[in-house]
Amino acid sequence: MQRKDFPSSPLGMHRVIEPAGALPQAAWRLDPSPELWPDETRVRVDRLNLDAASFRQLTEAAGAGRCSASSPSGARCRTR
Repeated sequence: MQRKDFPSSPLGMHRVIEPAGALPQAAWRLDPSPELWPDETRVRVDRLNLDAASFRQLTEAAGAGRCSASSPSGARCRTR
């Protein structure tokens, strides 16, 4: 969903769908389209290394089995 009516953002704000104007780290929804913008790079990741605090945050956000770090929706699966 690459829109041509605004330029890409070096902070990635062009990928934010909701809430408008948020930074990608705080966004509720991001544009997952595979097309790259001119200032983006595709990176293949085989493994993510989480520290204990990040893992705890993910498991607490998951609540009573609503989702997990390995679920299809991944780390941002909690309802905001």
